[in-house]
Amino acid sequence: MRFGPPAERLCLADEVSIYGYVRLVLGDVSADSSVGIEVGSRTIINVGSYLSGEGGLSIGQDVLIGAHAKLLSAGHAIDGGDLVIARNAISRGRIVVEDG
Repeated sequence: MRFGPPAERLCLADEVSIYGYVRLVLGDVSADSSVGIEVGSRTIINVGSYLSGEGGLSIGQDVLIGAHAKLLSAGHAIDGGDLVIARNAISRGRIVVEDG
């Protein structure tokens, strides 16, 4: 299953299971070419998980993401920035979870 322009931004392979209250976050897809989430076949994303693809997130096949897990590929910079965190630039870093 593929969503969004371009289609590669969110890609769920066959037999992916996503339980309740899971958030798949892409943010501003025009901000960076690495923005996206890819989930491999037979992967399970358990209840309440928060997966950020703002810096790029790739999850392999046969992976189990535990309940309420958080994989954050982006966040606000804090060093040398404004005291108000939301005003600081976004720092991004790709996360890769290999096959289970």
